[in-house]
Amino acid sequence: MAILPHFITDKSDLICLSSQLELELPIWLVIQADLAHSPKIRKVADFLTDIVSQKLQQLSGQMIKP
Repeated sequence: MAILPHFITDKSDLICLSSQLELELPIWLVIQADLAHSPKIRKVADFLTDIVSQKLQQLSGQMIKP
């Protein structure tokens, strides 16, 4: 058993035992202090932040109209 986001399970053969469970957890991006100012690391961090922001509805289980 596992708790998975809706966007992972919507198009699979998995069986949902209960859709009443709602979790709101923060998403953390952890970077070593000595690498935090590296341009390459910063670029990846910014990219991940943008992607999560764009996909926030999917991550929260809200339906998105095609």
